[in-house]
This record gives sequence, C-alpha cells and structure tokens, in this order.
Amino acid sequence: MMTGRGWDRENRAMDLDKYASQYAHLEKEWDALYFMNIEYRLRAIQPYFRPGSALELGSGGGHCTVQLAAHFDSLSSVEGSTALSARLRDRGLPGNVELHVDYFESFSCDRLFDNIFMIQILEHVDDPVAILDRYRRMLAPRGRLFISVPNSQSVHRLAAVEMGLLQAHDSLNEIDLSAGHRRVYSPPAIEGDLHRAGYRTIHRCGMFVKPLSNSQIVKQWNESMMRAFHDIASHFPDHSAEIMLVAEER
Repeated sequence: MMTGRGWDRENRAMDLDKYASQYAHLEKEWDALYFMNIEYRLRAIQPYFRPGSALELGSGGGHCTVQLAAHFDSLSSVEGSTALSARLRDRGLPGNVELHVDYFESFSCDRLFDNIFMIQILEHVDDPVAILDRYRRMLAPRGRLFISVPNSQSVHRLAAVEMGLLQAHDSLNEIDLSAGHRRVYSPPAIEGDLHRAGYRTIHRCGMFVKPLSNSQIVKQWNESMMRAFHDIASHFPDHSAEIMLVAEER
C-alpha cells in the first residue's frame, strides 16, 4: 500500500469520482429543482459580477459553468474529479472556458481573477479557511468572491430535529454523507470563516425556502410551487436552504 502524499491523492481521486457518481444520480432525480436552483443562484449574484475574468471551483455537471461563461471574457474551471471533467468535455465547452483537472488545494495560476466562484464547495473541503485564504490571493484588485453553502438553519433541518430525524441542525444526514459533505454552515459560521480568511461580506441572501426533502418536492410539487418558494426566500434569508454571499478582500 502506498503511503504519504501519493496514497492521499489516489484515495482522494477515488472519493471524488464516487461522489461525482452520486451527484450525477441526484442531478437526474431532482432534474427540475436542480436547474431552477442554478437559475436563481445566478439571478441573485449577477448584479455583483465584475467585468473581465472568472475562476470557478468545481464544474460539477457543467450546467452552471456554461451559464457563467456567457458573462465573462474568460472562465477557468477547476474540477478534481476526472469523471466529471470527462463528462463536461464530452458535453462540449464554450470557447472561452479553460478546464483544469486539479484539486482546489493544489491548483495554482500565474494570473489574477476578477471573480471567483465557490458554489456548493466549502461544505466538501477539509479546511475551508485555508481554501478561502488561498484563493483570496488569486483575486484581482477589487475582485469578488461568490459563495453558496447549505444552511444548517434551513426550515427542513429545523423540522427534522423536531421530528427526531436529525440530532442537531448541523448534523450530517445520509444524503450529506453520500455527497461528501463535511459540514453544514449556519450564517454566522460562514461569515466567521470569511472574516478569518481576510474577507468582508458585501452581500448575503438566502436561496429557496425548503420545507421538505428534495425528493419529496420533486415528486409532489409543480413548477409554480417551486418558483414560489424560491421567490419568498428574500423574506427568510436566515432559514432558506442555502446561504449565498458576495465578499471582497478586507
């Protein structure tokens, strides 16, 4: 058995491809809700985009990658899973997208970016503050960081605790574990990590009021209901399913 860094990288690659397979399954199962979430995330943060270049951590299925690319002169996307990277290349990349198959912890670049996106990323990594600090150094002057993370104070998690399905609001459930989540953030917790990494928050909002599980919603709701619960999220930012933030270097 290999030891040290080589062993770590090999097993990390195996884990990422396993989680990629799980996300591909969920993407298919939650089709309508999955794409609607992307639509509303981009709508919420687009007013804060800086013109110029962008860096995306985690291309996933590539759907967000393609939509982001339309807003910038160039988009670099970093994906650690070889399986997801292959899927994205098979689907076809916009001409202004450069795909890097690398880990967030080891990716390096000799340029700075006007926008950096970490959409549903920080809940997966070993040391989120280290990741935030590493990529702060890749921000251009007046550049902006865009973050989305699951919210431990979401309505569906509060209900799950009351029903005895979760021990605590920030406990990891079966879906979290199968998707490789290591934590679930509260609004103060993600703001604290940003501050420790040298950022200041310029905008925070909630995304999607979620009273049920994704599977229940997809089976029981129509599109109008899904949109309504996305639209009312502005009234319940602390108890929406996701926390969305825009930050700059302090």
